[in-house]
Amino acid sequence: MSFQYHNGKNNAIPQRTIDSAGFGKVAIITGCASGVGLATTNLFLSHQYEVLGVDIHDVDYKQINANDHERFHFHRGDLMEEGECDEVVRICVAEYGPRVDVLANVAGVMDGFSAADTYTDKEWDRVLMVNLTVPTRMIRAVLPMMKAKSSGSIINVCSKAAISGAAAGVAYTASKHGLVSPRNI
Repeated sequence: MSFQYHNGKNNAIPQRTIDSAGFGKVAIITGCASGVGLATTNLFLSHQYEVLGVDIHDVDYKQINANDHERFHFHRGDLMEEGECDEVVRICVAEYGPRVDVLANVAGVMDGFSAADTYTDKEWDRVLMVNLTVPTRMIRAVLPMMKAKSSGSIINVCSKAAISGAAAGVAYTASKHGLVSPRNI
């Protein structure tokens, strides 16, 4: 669908196209500063979503199309911290209003390919926290808004390890197995 603005002097402002896939919709994307998270952010922005991007690292705005900057809001935060997932949703509501149409849980970390008899508790805790606990907390934080409007999509990015063994270490595999299971929330 395309439209034109008129400036009241009978001069039409150049035509733009509305992308009905995302125009007027809001997405929260975790892990937005690099890799798959950055690519996901750029994809959603290209479809005219309003995007709240979250990452523990700073985002390089040169990696995001300058035309999309006005629809992108970045929050640097550690989602492993207690209450931070709820804070992200609060920031999203303050920025874009009381709606979240899409949650894309993209942030993730790899383990050291450690087997069941060699992984450390520290490695296990970190990988499970980032890859499974944080996405579950984000889901919990957005669900009230999605339920209230009977609409919304949750994307949990997984890998081959989610459906098979021996693709990574035991902690990563367990975290991705856990992430793929909540299908009908």
